[in-house]
Amino acid sequence: FRAPGPEHAYMSGQGNPQPEADQVNIRFLVPDGFSFHRSFLPSTSLAEVKAILASSWPDSKPIPTTPNMIRIIHSGAVLDDNLLLNQTRATVGQWTTMLVSVRLDPATEPRKDK
Repeated sequence: FRAPGPEHAYMSGQGNPQPEADQVNIRFLVPDGFSFHRSFLPSTSLAEVKAILASSWPDSKPIPTTPNMIRIIHSGAVLDDNLLLNQTRATVGQWTTMLVSVRLDPATEPRKDK
C-alpha cells in the first residue's frame, strides 16, 4: 500500500485489527479475493471513503484513478456517495463487510439504477 497522508489519520491499518469502539469499522472485499480493513468516523461520507480507498489502493491491483471508478455495495445495494456512514446499516464499534467494485473505464459502462 502507498502510505496514506495526514488527511487519512482516522484510518486503521491492514490485517485483522480490533474494531475501534467509536468508529465505523469496515472490511472491504474485492471480487478477486483481496480484502482490507479500515475504520472511519461515523460522519464520513461515502464519497470521502471512496477517495480514501482510491488514494491508498495497492500497487499490485488495477488502480482506480478517480473515486468515481469505485462502487461500494452493502446489503445488496450500491451506496450513494452522498450518504454518511452513520446513515448506512453499518454498526459503530463492530466490523461491517462491504463489497468494492472497481470500474476501470466508467465512461464505457452504463450505470444500472434500480
